[in-house]
Amino acid sequence: MWRGRVSNNGNIIKPLFLSQRQMAPITTGNQRAEARPHMKIILQKDVSALGKKGDIKNVPDGYARNFLIKRGLAIAATEKAMGELERQKTSEQHKKEKEFAQLRELSKKLNGLALKTTLKLGERGDAFGSVSPAKIISLMEEKGFHIGKSNIALEHPIKTLGEHKVKIKLEHGLETEIKLTIEKES
Repeated sequence: MWRGRVSNNGNIIKPLFLSQRQMAPITTGNQRAEARPHMKIILQKDVSALGKKGDIKNVPDGYARNFLIKRGLAIAATEKAMGELERQKTSEQHKKEKEFAQLRELSKKLNGLALKTTLKLGERGDAFGSVSPAKIISLMEEKGFHIGKSNIALEHPIKTLGEHKVKIKLEHGLETEIKLTIEKES
């Protein structure tokens, strides 16, 4: 369908071709959004500008069915799905609590742990080499502790003899210190 401006003599000045949507009565954004059916969904993956995995959202019906559900980003929030989501959240919470307890126990065992190693020195007392996080990890593995290189907080490798305190950072914000004694290699 078209509409246009007509001059005084009956000639069409500017034809306008309009779609059905353009001819519809003008409504505000809120009225139009309320008219659309909405659907509750549970996000299966993180979706930018919508939410994170496990969130329950209320979105337009078409967006949910044609985009989110079709691509596996969400599922319909039925009673069964809601119950499964609660079980998953409870299971994850128990898993996190168990992991935190294990890390707290490891932190207690590591606190005050004493390690010894040697370092070669030259004639003038200069160190040949240093004690790096990799060396500290191997010393800890000899004692039966297995941690990652990223857990050892050393600004730079240690090149001096004596007793040093090394900070160990574990997940969940747990920290502990071990004592590292470096002696002269004979």
